[in-house]
Amino acid sequence: MSLREWRRCRSFLLLLLFATVSGPLSHSQSKPPLPDPLRTSVIDQMFNQEFTKDKAGALTVGLIKEGRLVWTKSYGYIDQQHNIPATETTVYGIGSVTKIFTGLMLLQLVDRGKVHLTDPVERYFPEVNLIPKKYPWSPPITLIQLATMSAGLQATTSTVGDPYAIDLRPNGRGS
Repeated sequence: MSLREWRRCRSFLLLLLFATVSGPLSHSQSKPPLPDPLRTSVIDQMFNQEFTKDKAGALTVGLIKEGRLVWTKSYGYIDQQHNIPATETTVYGIGSVTKIFTGLMLLQLVDRGKVHLTDPVERYFPEVNLIPKKYPWSPPITLIQLATMSAGLQATTSTVGDPYAIDLRPNGRGS
């Protein structure tokens, strides 16, 4: 991991820390009190310091209180070439961060007896059969194979315009 990647990872972990210490999400109808200005200025200063070090990438930070977003600020540019700043509505690619949450949720389901790691993925996600198999006689992909990235699937993202992404739509390449 490069120093730049570590800085971004550290910033993300700080964001998770602030979201965690702010309390769990709830569906309260009343407006929560505004955050302490001292707390938000400390958060703002910390993230400003991180982004002034290398000015690469972008990040949006939010403070949640009583289940509601009460403060947000964005740092950096989502497109440095065109000077487009990040905003509170910026959609970020989160890459491999989802693996942690997916693995945790999968183990929780196993612990509750809802699924088994050896279950075929097609039992819960039949569309997996739209992905072309390397060999017609290949056995079904299991949950443990997906969790350990040993299912033999292509390591690509499915972003718009990606020529290597597998299209799972009925008339796409995956059908």
